[in-house]
Amino acid sequence: MDLQSESILQKNYNKLQQERIEIERIIKENETLDSAYIDGNLYVSSNYYNYIVYLFVALFLLFLLIRLGVSNEQNGGSITLERNKSTFGILGLCVIIILNTIVKN
Repeated sequence: MDLQSESILQKNYNKLQQERIEIERIIKENETLDSAYIDGNLYVSSNYYNYIVYLFVALFLLFLLIRLGVSNEQNGGSITLERNKSTFGILGLCVIIILNTIVKN
């Protein structure tokens, strides 16, 4: 081989080495992006499942609130009436706290 061919081969080799380094950098960047994407999906899924659980709990408490608040019982005296009002208030407070937690998340 003559000197010119060796020079061309050396330039090509150096160029390929630079491109190899660039490709490795792009692969690492892509792996980082993939990892961030997977972590983001896990976070979103976790929040979604928390939302579903809180929603069911809120709906259950709302059902209890309505069920206890609209009772067909006719009870004499004020003790039962006061108990129903306090139960209604406690359940209402629970629903408000759970809905507030859902909105913050």
